[in-house]
Amino acid sequence: MRRKKSISLIIICVVFSALVGLYCRNCIHIEQALLSYFKDPSNQLKQNHKIGDVNVELRFEPSGLINRSPIQPKNLQKNIESKFYDNKYFFVLEFSCNNKELLRQLPYDQYSEMVQVFSFRMSDYIEMAIDESGTIYPINCIFLQTYGMSNANRLMISFDGNRIEHSHHLKLFLREFGLNIGNQIFEIDTDNLKNAKIID
Repeated sequence: MRRKKSISLIIICVVFSALVGLYCRNCIHIEQALLSYFKDPSNQLKQNHKIGDVNVELRFEPSGLINRSPIQPKNLQKNIESKFYDNKYFFVLEFSCNNKELLRQLPYDQYSEMVQVFSFRMSDYIEMAIDESGTIYPINCIFLQTYGMSNANRLMISFDGNRIEHSHHLKLFLREFGLNIGNQIFEIDTDNLKNAKIID
């Protein structure tokens, strides 16, 4: 009797291990396909603007990648994480100079002011035009803490997914906010965002 139970337990463990392995392989294939899609410059999911020594990069960030990424906001409680990601499109703005965090290279007084701007006021400088006929504003702007250990300062921005889903073309406007980089405009084809979410 004990021997039969042992055999049954072994069979269950083998089947479970096989299912876990299959799931992991599928996750890897999906993530590889998504990363490959991202790297194609024609999809406009990652754009760079060079202003003097300053580099400003915008990239689309599917919620599935955020869940597996170190840029995920640490202050989210687990019981509200799903609501945080629901019906939103996420983008990350990166600011760097000579492949290092931009803010760390500013004079102290300007550094302190820019930390305040990044932490609390960036939503005042960002908007998105939809099909040349409407404008939406960020739901959240989260300054991602990197503590000088990254190659760029990062700001995660979320927009209403319902408004974006029914659009064709987007323009993200970043207005001058104190770094003397001027106004920046990033143009995005909505179909490319939708395709990335399908892969995700």
